[in-house]
This record gives sequence, C-alpha cells and structure tokens, in this order.
Amino acid sequence: MAVGFVQSLRGNWISTYRALTYTYSQQVTRRIQSYIGMISVFPGPITCFRTDIISKLEFGGTSLTEDFDITLQVHRKKLGKILYIPQAVNYTQDPQSLSDFCKQNMRWQRGFFQGVKKYRIGMRGQLIDVSLGFQMLQTVLFLLQIFVLIPFILITTHNWLIIPVLVASDIILNGVISLFASVVAKRWMLIGALPYFYFLRWIEIGIYVIAFVEVIILQRFQDKVVGWSTAGRRYKLSKQALLDVAK
Repeated sequence: MAVGFVQSLRGNWISTYRALTYTYSQQVTRRIQSYIGMISVFPGPITCFRTDIISKLEFGGTSLTEDFDITLQVHRKKLGKILYIPQAVNYTQDPQSLSDFCKQNMRWQRGFFQGVKKYRIGMRGQLIDVSLGFQMLQTVLFLLQIFVLIPFILITTHNWLIIPVLVASDIILNGVISLFASVVAKRWMLIGALPYFYFLRWIEIGIYVIAFVEVIILQRFQDKVVGWSTAGRRYKLSKQALLDVAK
C-alpha cells in the first residue's frame, strides 16, 4: 500500500479546522506511524493497493468506514509493507455545516469502534494494536485528567489559580501547533482556527464517547449497512480552491 496526504480544500471555518488537524496529524503522527510500520488508517481518497492483495480482502459491507476496515485487514493478514508518501496530496471537501460535521464524525467513530471490536484491537501483539491502543488510551487519560484529576487537585488544594495556568498553557501549546500547521501548509489562515478549535474538539470528543457506548456497550451497528451519500452537500469550488488543486 502507498498512502498519501489528505488536505482540505479551502471552504468555511470547518474546512480551516480540518486543514489544521490534518496538517499536524499527518506531518507528525503519520510520519511516526509510517516509520514504525503501524499506520492506523488508509485514507479512502488517496491510498493505492497492489492488485494482487485485492482477492485477499473481504468486502462484506458491514462497516460504516470501509477504509478503516481494510486497514485492519491488511495489518491482521500481514499483506505487505505500507509506505507514506506526503508529496502525494489529495484535496478533499469537508462538511460545510455543523450538522454535517457531526454526522460525518459520528459515522467515523462508529466505524472506528466497529473495527476495534471486530478485529479485537488491543488483544494481539501487532503494531496496529499498539498504535490504536495508544490512541484510545490518550483519550481516556485526557478525560480522566479533565473530569477527575484536576477537580481532585482543586478540591484538595483550594488553589484556583491552577485553572488559568492550565488554560493558558493549553492555548499556548495549540497556538504553537497552529503556527506550525500554517507554515507547513502555507495557509496562514489556519492560525485563525484557534478560537473555535476547542469548540469543535469537544464536539469530536463527545461523539467519540457516544460511539463507544453505542457500539461497544450497547452492541449497536452490528448488521449490514447501506452506503452513505454526499448528494446535495457538496460546495462549489472557489478560485483559490481550484488553484490549490492545480498546484
């Protein structure tokens, strides 16, 4: 498999947020995953496969995220090496409304936990178990820190100055990340995503928790599913977006 770089077309504030997160995650996280050999998802828009492995893959239609399902199959069946090629860029359209953003994230997260359950992620000794296990552990630790550790420290120490210090530290860290992404993507407007970065990030975390409860605890979304459609939700490309594609 050869995996490229997914970048957002220029759109509204949601596209700016996506461009920020895509740039950082792929320039840093995916490079590390590629070096170690544990890329956690093959992006649907820009992944190429050797044709001789197609017959070894199962396309059962039971996953909401077919690209993630295929990713886990390749790892579990040890079908070959995976190469990340950041110079191969694909520009993709993002949701242009908060409602579609939530729907897309809900589908992604439900499909994620479908794959985690189906392929027993964390129960075997492959690198993909380490990669996805670490990803899930990060979320758990973050939530424990916010809702358990910090309140406990505040209650026991009565030092309320901890709150502004933590908030300021987090804003500075994400500001540095935003600046890094802006320089790498050569899109300075990515810095402007910082004011609503936290709003969308918490929406994504909330959807992640809901999907976990639905798929892992309530055992929902286990049956065959029908594909999804973006009809009527695509937006017209601006002149700048067309220039991005041309480049």
